[in-house]
Amino acid sequence: MGLRKFTSSVFIVTRVLASGVRLFATAIPVHIITGYDYPTSIAIIGIFTLVYTYMGGLKAVVTMDVVQMFIYVGGAIVSMIVVFQYLPNGMDDVVKFANH
Repeated sequence: MGLRKFTSSVFIVTRVLASGVRLFATAIPVHIITGYDYPTSIAIIGIFTLVYTYMGGLKAVVTMDVVQMFIYVGGAIVSMIVVFQYLPNGMDDVVKFANH
């Protein structure tokens, strides 16, 4: 029983920390674009998130998750394309390095 409580506690703490990192990472471009300080940028993101969640319910949350998934996958694909373009031999360099 003690181990289960410990692992549950570790899971909750790491989830909170991960959420904090995501919130701060999102606040960085808001800070750059608007010029507001970080606490204000974080508050803007928090208020916006609360409003669209309250107004749209579960449908809004799922819709935003889908949008985020496409942003993450699209960003990964674009990153891979850019990296492969800067390698002298493209994908051949990746395969050669992976075989070593």
